[in-house]
Parts: sequence; structure tokens; C-alpha cells
Amino acid sequence: TEQVASFVQKELGEQMLTLELPAMTTISRVEVTEDLKHAKVWVTIFSENDRTEKDVLDALKKNLRQ
Repeated sequence: TEQVASFVQKELGEQMLTLELPAMTTISRVEVTEDLKHAKVWVTIFSENDRTEKDVLDALKKNLRQ
């Protein structure tokens, strides 16, 4: 599962590069369940503004959930 998590992290990071996000954002961690059905993704958003953080999360949800 660590290899799958690493792959997911890399792929999501590459997809994020195509988005125009209002703050610098990274995928800081990914955990995948043993059956590979679910993944938990941690995102780091470099912003001091709560509204900007919400905008980033909304953009990620809209564009990366496939």
C-alpha cells in the first residue's frame, strides 16, 4: 500500500500543477487502505487567510475528484 500511496501522491501533485490555485498547495501525505478502495489525502496550504484555504479546498474537490 505504500507504493500505491506514493503513486497517488505523485499523480495528485502533477494534476495540481495544472490548476490555478490561489495559494501554494502540496500533497503532504497519502494513506491507502489495505484493500486499496479508499485513500486519505493530507493537503498543506500555505496561506494566512481562511477564505483562501476554503477556495483551494473547493477547487481541489471540484477538479481532482474523479
